[in-house]
Amino acid sequence: MILMSLVLVTGFLLGRHMWRISVAPTDPYPEYVIWGTKARVRMGGLALRVFREDQGQYPPSLEALKFKRESGPPYALGTSYDRDAWGNALVYRVPGNGHPFDLYSKGLNGIDESGSGDDVDFWSQ
Repeated sequence: MILMSLVLVTGFLLGRHMWRISVAPTDPYPEYVIWGTKARVRMGGLALRVFREDQGQYPPSLEALKFKRESGPPYALGTSYDRDAWGNALVYRVPGNGHPFDLYSKGLNGIDESGSGDDVDFWSQ
C-alpha cells in the first residue's frame, strides 16, 4: 500500500512537468530529455513492482500495466509509460539479466546495449 501511494504521488508530481518531456528537443541530448527518460523508467519499474505485489508475478509485457486493477487505478497512468522521452519503446524483459526484470531505454543512440552505454536502466539509477 505504501509503495502504491509512493507511485501515485510521484506520478502526480511528475505529471506537472510532462509537457516538457513530450516536446521534441532541438538539442539532441538536453538535460530535460534525460531527466524525463529516467523518470519514465523509474515509474515503469515501480509500477512493475506493484503489479508483482498484487498478482504474484511480473507481467509478460508493459501493455499489462495499462489495465485497471480490481481496486484502484491502473498500474501505469498516462500514455507514455512504455516509451522514453525520445518517443522510443522501452525495453522490458522478464526474467532479467541478473535481476527479476530488465527495464531500460536504448538512449539517444537508439542502440540496444543491454542497459549499458547511454541506455537508461531501471537498476542503475
